[in-house]
Amino acid sequence: MKADFLPKALDGIGTRKYVVDHQTKRTQTRMHWHDCIEIVHVECGHMRIFFNNNWHEMSEGDMVFVPPQRIHFMICDNDETAKTVIGISKRLICDEDTEEESILLPFETDMIDDHCFFKDNGEIAPIIERLNSAEDTYIGRILVQSEILKIYAYIYNEWMKEGLSFIDKVSDSTVFNVVHILENEYMSAPSAYEMAQRLNISYSNMAKTISAKLGTSYNSLLNSIRMENAKKMLLSTDKNITEIGLDCGFCDSSYFIKLFRKNVGVTPSKYRTYSNGDNFT
Repeated sequence: MKADFLPKALDGIGTRKYVVDHQTKRTQTRMHWHDCIEIVHVECGHMRIFFNNNWHEMSEGDMVFVPPQRIHFMICDNDETAKTVIGISKRLICDEDTEEESILLPFETDMIDDHCFFKDNGEIAPIIERLNSAEDTYIGRILVQSEILKIYAYIYNEWMKEGLSFIDKVSDSTVFNVVHILENEYMSAPSAYEMAQRLNISYSNMAKTISAKLGTSYNSLLNSIRMENAKKMLLSTDKNITEIGLDCGFCDSSYFIKLFRKNVGVTPSKYRTYSNGDNFT
């Protein structure tokens, strides 16, 4: 079983820093995710997006920010909707896979999933218009990058207005390092105490930092990362539920199923057979 992980609009991002695609047609994608960030802005009409295990209706002036590696799909079943889909690579801000990526941490943490929908207050529409009219020249590409960074700033300011603690500047590399290690070693992740030793900090300081910056615990963060990878395996492989649970670091398949249902709302089997357009019931 294979899924189309990258909708056509973002197929060409590759090593590029961004893709801007203005769409005025009916579209329906399959469940998928990207390594890049995706922003969708509706200029007119309406559409639906499945994100964070829920359906969301979007209409004129609505914008959604989809972080990397988040499962989602969109349905636009009419010819009256116009929207702009923007795919943004990390390379827009930093070219190397270094700790400088901590700048992007507020835009990638699971904690923002409930804060990814925005209503345009009049600032975004002119930006989108300039993006859609930009020419593919050296100067044009610089202008596009500048406009995309303005959208980043808009989103960040909206989060600041909500007083979300996880967008505070990360004063050290603790959170970045913990997330980076867990994302790469979730199958056999170190315990919280082992992680603290590995980072050469005290367990209490690490726990306090994760709680303050991400609003969660070490184990909850690890389980969240494991759940996201389990969902992707369910969509992209033919492995059975027990195999997927083991591959994600769960030794007990019954516990994996119980935790999956608690976090996602359905069992792994039902998630795998989930069809486009239906609700989890």
